[in-house]
Amino acid sequence: MDGLGATELLLIFIVILLIFGPEKLPEFARKIGTWYRKLNEYKRYLDEEIRKGYLEAEKMVKLDSKLDNKLDKLSFKRVDVVEKDEVYRELVETAKELGIDPTGKGKVELAREIREKLSEKSGVASDE
Repeated sequence: MDGLGATELLLIFIVILLIFGPEKLPEFARKIGTWYRKLNEYKRYLDEEIRKGYLEAEKMVKLDSKLDNKLDKLSFKRVDVVEKDEVYRELVETAKELGIDPTGKGKVELAREIREKLSEKSGVASDE
């Protein structure tokens, strides 16, 4: 069924005319028109709200994706920092085992002193 045809509309009109009578028919038509307008206004309002919700969801998906990318980058940086700290800790442990005081020394300085100390112990000259 594609909708109401002329015959169906005529039948509905006759039933309404019989139920309400000819004197109440204009009032009934006005009420139907008012309901129809309100229904269309509500439909437009719902369509607009759905469109706004869709746009908001799209923005949230984009923000979520950007946040994921940033978190991935931060986690890689965190891994780098942790790995570098582990290298420094290993250098400090090795320096202490060799009797080198690691206080206030950076990685490069500790590595140089460890290399010198190891070359002294093995009797091989340092590369520097």
